[in-house]
Amino acid sequence: MQGVGFRYFATSTAKKHAVKGYVRNLDTGDVQVEVEGSKEAVMNFLKELREGPKWSHVETFQIEWRKPEGSFEDFSVKYV
Repeated sequence: MQGVGFRYFATSTAKKHAVKGYVRNLDTGDVQVEVEGSKEAVMNFLKELREGPKWSHVETFQIEWRKPEGSFEDFSVKYV
């Protein structure tokens, strides 16, 4: 799902839950998010992200769990 404001929503939601990582639009029209934080913070972040902003409709949502690397200083928008 990609739309106006989704990256902003992801950024503000990440800050709210104190998770680090990034969000970016892909050439396919999808949005990719990579995030690290405590299990509780990540789960709460993902719950809100799955719902999306009020003006959006999230059609699909896939999660890939990996071991945290601790390589993020904050949460940001990446531009491809």
